[in-house]
Amino acid sequence: MWGRGCLRIAGIVVFLFGMLAPGFQASAQPALIEKIKEARNRLEELELNHQVTTVREAAPVVRRSKGRRRKPALRYVTLQALTRDVAVTGLNLKTGESRDFIFQETVLLERNKRPQVKPPQVIARGSNCELTWRGGSRWGFNRDLLLTCNGEDFVIINLTMWTARTARSVVVDQKTGKRTCRQGLPEQIISSYVPYSPELHTPDVADAGRRYLERVIVQALQDLDDLNIRSKTFTDENLSELASIEFIHALLVDEHTDPNEFKKNQTNGSLSRLIERYWVEVALNQDSAFGLSVSPAGATGISQFICPTYARILDESPEVRLDPVFVRGMQDHVNAVKASITLFDSDMSSWWTPTVKKVCSVAVEMLEDCWAASYNGGPNRLNRVIAKRGMSWVKREATIRNARRYFASRLKEETFTYLDKLRSIREYLVALEMNRQPDPASSEP
Repeated sequence: MWGRGCLRIAGIVVFLFGMLAPGFQASAQPALIEKIKEARNRLEELELNHQVTTVREAAPVVRRSKGRRRKPALRYVTLQALTRDVAVTGLNLKTGESRDFIFQETVLLERNKRPQVKPPQVIARGSNCELTWRGGSRWGFNRDLLLTCNGEDFVIINLTMWTARTARSVVVDQKTGKRTCRQGLPEQIISSYVPYSPELHTPDVADAGRRYLERVIVQALQDLDDLNIRSKTFTDENLSELASIEFIHALLVDEHTDPNEFKKNQTNGSLSRLIERYWVEVALNQDSAFGLSVSPAGATGISQFICPTYARILDESPEVRLDPVFVRGMQDHVNAVKASITLFDSDMSSWWTPTVKKVCSVAVEMLEDCWAASYNGGPNRLNRVIAKRGMSWVKREATIRNARRYFASRLKEETFTYLDKLRSIREYLVALEMNRQPDPASSEP
């Protein structure tokens, strides 16, 4: 039977081969990855139920009428929701025991209608177990969960569930021959993911994620080099020589670093921990990392492209041979990195004004900041900002004389923070490369 709060518990206890010795640690990274694969394969064989339903929710009335007979402060609205089974596998890091746990939840399909909740919160109970949400996304795949059964803690190493995704695809216009993006109806898909847990955050796991990402970037550069594609901006260079590995790496980390978490960790001096958190998620999920990541604006995958931008570079740079299928191309890490590099070159060669090219080319770091600002806020805004402010385009102003002109000729606050994140992450990566201890919090704009 379907219903909010109804639970079904799979009383499956599996002892993982090779992990029965007491004191098993997550730092045994190769063994951990194998156990994650085993858990995923096991849960994918389960038949998890899902159903689109309607729920009645109380919504505040925007305006209340005056007089004695006032309208009630709340009204009830009918909203679409997805009722689904969610399966998780928890791993006891002390004993090597794993436990599968299935519960049911109902999530509203409209993000902005979902209730605002804060962790920690017990979200499911049954069979002497309780599942606690400790942070991250409340309804998405990357939620920090802890399963506790009979007083023993189990770290989540797999989460499988149905979710709703808006279909986005690149199509060719029959009249113009140009590619455009078409948005379809929401679809229900079932997927698996390993959410971040602090218990799995060890130096070995973080380092494995960093090395995986570097291999992806190097492979993307090698593919571009094999195609012998020339940069449209720097015509005497190959496209593979356009951007440094550290910059590309920093941009990918930046795309998945929450601005509020960045500011908090920068203030308390633990920014390196936040950067490592990204690597941990990459290590745990390997080629599936961030494949299910979709922003409210529709930015998808590890490179966080929106569909219209992907369609644009498919038209502008067919020689790069990017995957023509948008979602699949963004879930392929090597293809996604090649798309990012292609976008740097496309923005600079075809969209930036001569003034922007001149200002941005004064130094390597300035050029990288321009690429990042264009990547985040679009090339047209960068053109307007530099046209108004010249070399001072990247600085925040303390005094605002004319608010309308000011906001029209400056970067959005989101982009300022995006650049702050980029500089700190880039500095940290360069410091690692030079084998010295970095101080990310000291990075200056």
